[in-house]
Amino acid sequence: MHNTDVILQILDSEVSYYTDIDNPLSVYVEYKGNNGALNFYPVESPFFQSFLAFRYLALTNEATTPDFSPYLNLNIQTERFQQNHPVKIRKRLAGNLHQGITYFLANNKWQSVQITAKNWSIKNSVQEKFLKSPDTDPQVTPVSGGDFLELLKPYVNLDSDSFLLFAVYLLQCFSERDHYAAILSSSKGTGKSTLTKIIRSIVDPSKTGVSLMPNNERDLKTLLAASYLVCFDNTSHVPSSFSDILCGAVTGVKAPTRTLYTTCSQTILDLHNAIVLNGIDAVPKKSDLAERSLLFQLQPIRINKRKTYSDLIEDFERDRPHILGAAFDILSSAMSLLPTITSKQLSRMADAHKEMLAIALALGISESEFQRIIKQNQQLLENEYAQDNHLVEIICHFMEGQNKVSGKSSDLYQKILNSIVGDYRDFPNSPSALTKKLNQESDALKASGFVIEREKKADANILTIKRIPSSFRSKSASKKR
Repeated sequence: MHNTDVILQILDSEVSYYTDIDNPLSVYVEYKGNNGALNFYPVESPFFQSFLAFRYLALTNEATTPDFSPYLNLNIQTERFQQNHPVKIRKRLAGNLHQGITYFLANNKWQSVQITAKNWSIKNSVQEKFLKSPDTDPQVTPVSGGDFLELLKPYVNLDSDSFLLFAVYLLQCFSERDHYAAILSSSKGTGKSTLTKIIRSIVDPSKTGVSLMPNNERDLKTLLAASYLVCFDNTSHVPSSFSDILCGAVTGVKAPTRTLYTTCSQTILDLHNAIVLNGIDAVPKKSDLAERSLLFQLQPIRINKRKTYSDLIEDFERDRPHILGAAFDILSSAMSLLPTITSKQLSRMADAHKEMLAIALALGISESEFQRIIKQNQQLLENEYAQDNHLVEIICHFMEGQNKVSGKSSDLYQKILNSIVGDYRDFPNSPSALTKKLNQESDALKASGFVIEREKKADANILTIKRIPSSFRSKSASKKR
């Protein structure tokens, strides 16, 4: 057989070609690897090049391999032009509690776990196209039958209510629906970074583990696009523009960015992530991200409970297959319970909230108990956010000794501006911008005891700031508890 015939045989009969549904110029290949499993990589991947060389040498017994590019290029261009096989490129998982979940183990056999309302099982081949990036670590083989809460408890130092909410949050990370961002915030020595790494290992193991917050928006988008779960370590400040990107990522967003080495071509980044931020002062400074977050304040670790990091990780690695298997057991049960849920007490993150409620029920937590715990957490985050919110600080200072201030928005803007002590560069630059910002921060202002009212009178915008009576606030707080 001529060398050209061998090359064409490999490329035409042993390789399947696909394009990214979001980026039609990106071509991927699927082929049977040396272990008999179907491998899926970008066409330019070194792993694919190694496969071509291996197959050529096996069929010809020649000492050298040819340049495959001229032959391969025809297939690439044909797939780009004809778009016969557009697919959704997946990272670690696909699906949700409504449809069923496929979780990619990323091991040498390219196995996945298929979770349904009846059970879960390990599959050697699935319809979804999962991409194993250089950063992707294989997941352990799950073992069914354990008690998820008991297995997880030794590695999470939270109070009882927060631990239950954390367990529910962690399990909901295995669904591709919207997610809350998890904020791990506490003092030094409480194990924030260690817990973040454990979350990473359970949901989406990677060689990188946890990352520092990038320096620019492009690097942030690239980081989010590369992994399913993204963990930020030692976060002390989230810029406003970064908050917007993270908000989009937890609910799902397409983020166009300029393709490298081009002037006008765009690459569409599909951002849909589970996100964890940790730090002593990691509470977001922007209300939209705060409203999409859950706050977990870790407890100090008692001296008699402290372990070396290596001993802790050794114990965790022993338990990880059982934690993962128990997680899949609960998710399967939650899928069967989800259609029965009729609760109307859902938060702004309604899809995530409903799935978390189903998971809570599968864990044996009653609906009333779960609703109490999540409302309690949201109130905690509101209070933390309000305490470190500069605009709220300014309003509190301005309203000292006053129960109600009302006037034209332009007049009130100037009065508030004149009341500021020191430099506050981020103060809104116009009356309309202030009104918009006050509206955005309405929850934080309520947590500090103020409500904002707006109305239009005789072509003038009237803005009113009112102090909430303490008796009303205490009643409201008791209802939330």
